Amino acid sequence: MIDNKDTANSETSTSPPLTYRNWFKWFAGRLRHPLPVNIETILKSAKKGTLEQFLTAHYSVYYDQTWRAHLRLCQDLVEAGYLKAEFEKDSDGGPIFLKPDPRITIAGHEYLERIRQGKLWWQFLIWSIIFLSGMLSSFISESLRLFFDVYAKKHGLQ
Repeated sequence: MIDNKDTANSETSTSPPLTYRNWFKWFAGRLRHPLPVNIETILKSAKKGTLEQFLTAHYSVYYDQTWRAHLRLCQDLVEAGYLKAEFEKDSDGGPIFLKPDPRITIAGHEYLERIRQGKLWWQFLIWSIIFLSGMLSSFISESLRLFFDVYAKKHGLQ
């Protein structure tokens, strides 16, 4: 203790105070995380011609088990005819890396479009439910307001 200050218990906070601007920066940073690897995102990135960059954005260690699982998913898409790509193999026959220029096939375009159509129907259904629930709540609140007005007039409360 120097100058009657307890330095052993003093903590320094490195995080800035939570303000609206800091929260917005944090939230925007959370939105920049890479997309999850699934059939749709693999086909989308193959359509753009950036499949290799998309997969490497997730993992930098190429021999990781999840990396190999994503490459196996790509290999399954190739076997199903949705993707045209070649793989470098390791000694046990598992895929290690994509060779340059993987691309989506016509069947892959059709499958991706079916996935998008299914999502559009779900989005339409969800927005319809939200709209109808809003209309229902508006109807209920207006009915209650009218009921209370009539009740108040009937019993002389106004």
